[in-house]
Amino acid sequence: MKTMISKYKCGANFPILFYFIIVGTLRFSPIFGQVKQSNQEVNYSINEAWKFSKENNSNSYKIDFPDANWTIVTIPHTWNNEDAMDETPGFYRGACWYRRSVFIGNEAKGKIAILNFDGANQVVELYVNEVLVGKHIGGYTAFNFDITKNIQPGKSNLIAIKVDNSYNENIPPLTADYTFFGGINRPISFSFVAPIHIATDDFASTGIYVKTPQVSEKDATISVKTILKNELSEKSNIQIIHKYINPKGEVVKVSMSKLVLKAYESKNIESTAIQIANPDLWSPDAPNLYKIVTSILDNKNQLLQEKVTFFGLRWFEFTSDSGFYLNGKSLKLIGVNRHEVFAEIGNALRDEFHVQDIKLIKEMGGNFLRISHYPQDQNILDWCDKLGIVTMVEIPIVNAITESNAFLDNSLYMAEEMVKQNYNHPSLVVWAYMNEVMLRPPFKQDAERHAIYCKELNRQAKELEKLISVVEFEFEDTNKQLNSLLSDLEKQYPNGEIDLLEGTVIF
Repeated sequence: MKTMISKYKCGANFPILFYFIIVGTLRFSPIFGQVKQSNQEVNYSINEAWKFSKENNSNSYKIDFPDANWTIVTIPHTWNNEDAMDETPGFYRGACWYRRSVFIGNEAKGKIAILNFDGANQVVELYVNEVLVGKHIGGYTAFNFDITKNIQPGKSNLIAIKVDNSYNENIPPLTADYTFFGGINRPISFSFVAPIHIATDDFASTGIYVKTPQVSEKDATISVKTILKNELSEKSNIQIIHKYINPKGEVVKVSMSKLVLKAYESKNIESTAIQIANPDLWSPDAPNLYKIVTSILDNKNQLLQEKVTFFGLRWFEFTSDSGFYLNGKSLKLIGVNRHEVFAEIGNALRDEFHVQDIKLIKEMGGNFLRISHYPQDQNILDWCDKLGIVTMVEIPIVNAITESNAFLDNSLYMAEEMVKQNYNHPSLVVWAYMNEVMLRPPFKQDAERHAIYCKELNRQAKELEKLISVVEFEFEDTNKQLNSLLSDLEKQYPNGEIDLLEGTVIF
């Protein structure tokens, strides 16, 4: 294994970028007055009783399309589950359809309706009541669609989904192991949220990003960015409350800020730098998890939304001469690669399969997991956080690239999805983006053409690394400014409780 990095020191929560040329394998109750329970988020899964067809009929999205003979399937689902195991030649790659009529109750009225996909391989077109809502490219990350304008509350609504895993030279991976299983291979769900809510459209992330710019055995600094959206046609006065809870379940800090959201405005809200004394550090031996309960209240103190975000406090370092250090201590990484595939099931795995694998890694003495070669089900990182397994995750550029801007654009989009969707996991220490790309280069026998290919490969790698660095470290300058200001104020007001966002000092 070779990397672009010989030594990289990382404080707290900054996973490292790795470019691989690999040979072989290796979710409160606020304290600020009485809160009225109102207009909260509603979520439910829709994984049962889907109709499925391998025939790519262009009219499959229409309400009156005859589907009586379609196969009934349950999500997660793949149409390639037996292609790699049977004796029949061929691994079907093409477009298939899923249909289901879903009754949406009146609870959706006045709310924003989101249809969430945890993953589907690899190009998805979504139709709701015969209207094309949108398209997603990439088979290994979550995505969602705002379907508010497309549904009819109190009625049955037709959801039709076209999924296509055909070879496309502009969509990675181009070649790989068993990573081309077509289908809706991860769960689907509805979310109905208040018009004022934590954003769902930042690359299908949670809309909450926890940054820990400084961590030691003595203290830690925490900052939180929350993306809020107002989809009302008028401005709104909002309170956002963060409740910080330690691994023992004790509330250690509470922060609150007030703001005004303009009509149809999206705003990034960055919390005061919170100080935690004597933090419970995260490690394989002690996978301590903190959580933040984020509450959004309107000007009538009505609770609009509440979200729980787990995170950990740790710092780490890679060195060229002595390896990996976690929380200042040398740690030998012992682990495995993992593919999201089981015999006769393919990659359409129920939650228990993911959990079982992580538990097995822990039971056999492992402390490291390479999530290869693509982002996998969210259960993987969740359980690595819980059990104490250090991880890396990567986008699926495997073996080769296409020398096109379209290929690069799709890769960049996948990279931003990967980082933002997995931002808060303490187990994650490495972002990766290319695997074995120089093992079998396509123009090895033509020196001049080979040089052109390598130049383009280098260009794409640099663009990916630049994007991941920008997304990952976007807090850094802000945190430095906040910490500097906080330090100065603490010297001036040693006995006061300082709130930078409110501009107050309480004695």
